[in-house]
Amino acid sequence: MPGSRTATNLHGCSRPILQGWADIAILDAYEASRLPITEQVSALCDGDGRQVLSQRRAVPDEIEQPGRKVMPSASKWGQAAI
Repeated sequence: MPGSRTATNLHGCSRPILQGWADIAILDAYEASRLPITEQVSALCDGDGRQVLSQRRAVPDEIEQPGRKVMPSASKWGQAAI
């Protein structure tokens, strides 16, 4: 679990500072070690997000046809959103 690993690593860096035997500059080293990973994850999420958005923008023509039946649950959700 990457999130718990990150929290554990951050705790490992901050604990010596809080106990008074390490300088706060140790957090700069922690940030420098995490930055490449953060950039990779951000780029991956951005690429995936753009792909999903590009697929969602394509609305089928038949969605606007008169008499089209809507699922009851979708109709209720739409009314609740208004």
